[in-house]
Amino acid sequence: MHFKTKVALSDSKGANVGQPSQVYLAFKKIDSRQSEQLQINAQATFVEKELLFRGTVDFSDQFDFVNGKYSVKLVAIDPSAAGVEVWDLGTIDVWFKEGQAETNNQRMKANYFPQREIIAQFQAAN
Repeated sequence: MHFKTKVALSDSKGANVGQPSQVYLAFKKIDSRQSEQLQINAQATFVEKELLFRGTVDFSDQFDFVNGKYSVKLVAIDPSAAGVEVWDLGTIDVWFKEGQAETNNQRMKANYFPQREIIAQFQAAN
């Protein structure tokens, strides 16, 4: 997927003061194990002659064939800004023919996750 966007920095008076140093699309899987999912960032590059940012997302490479619903956000970062600007763009459904839904994007299958509770069993004392 290819994307392009225009993002500009403005001062307190609303005057344009340039472009942020980084712009990217952030994808995060939405599921019951959301805390275990890594955020996938698709970095954009500023194109001077067009005055916009362009980027590419390779779903098969970057998403590790993990099927599911992902939130999509546009993020702009600049060291001179007071904070990070984030725009929620909605959600997308990602499906790979050879993919799985019950896994995370850390290349671990769900049955290999650590269990939340460990029960120790000891032999009875003589």
